[in-house]
Amino acid sequence: MESIIKSDIFFFVTTVITILLAILVAVVLVYLIKILRDAKKIIGHIKQEAEAIAKDITGLRETVRQEGEKIRKFVDFLGTLSLGKYFVSDKKTKKRLKKA
Repeated sequence: MESIIKSDIFFFVTTVITILLAILVAVVLVYLIKILRDAKKIIGHIKQEAEAIAKDITGLRETVRQEGEKIRKFVDFLGTLSLGKYFVSDKKTKKRLKKA
């Protein structure tokens, strides 16, 4: 009779612990889902900002390319003057200036 009471106590305690563990796992999963949702929103925002930065850099590259052309034309203009040999770094332009 005593062994039946001990086994009933064992099964009762085991059942309570199992239920508490299930509740704990459910709470952890709820928090994990919330964290993953927030991470997904943050990653989406980072993607949008990265695309905006890429567009800005593309625009900046175009601007630098256009301004570089202006500077090159100005240096070529200086090259037509006698001061040009001091400002020119392009080998072809230097050769052309030496011939002139």
